[in-house]
Amino acid sequence: MAEKERSSSDTCMSSGERSGKWMARIWALLVSITGGLLLGFWECNYHQTNSQLWMVPFGLILLTTPIIIWFALSVSDICISYSKEGQEEDDHHHHLDSMESQRVK
Repeated sequence: MAEKERSSSDTCMSSGERSGKWMARIWALLVSITGGLLLGFWECNYHQTNSQLWMVPFGLILLTTPIIIWFALSVSDICISYSKEGQEEDDHHHHLDSMESQRVK
């Protein structure tokens, strides 16, 4: 039943919202790859002389920031979906209780 609710919430999203989320994920992946490539470039060309040290923190920031943001957004989406499911179940039980009380009257 939870799969059905999740799929219905996914279908409520417009194609523009879905494509926007995918574009954000692709950009985050590209930024992480750029950070990794920058660190690799520094390792090959400048590590022996310990020059151009600004590349190391900049590359680490580019490499790790999108990963942290992606993780935070994923956890947030999961928490929101669970809270919506719980709220829908509570609303459903409340609706059934109110229908039952109307029948008793």
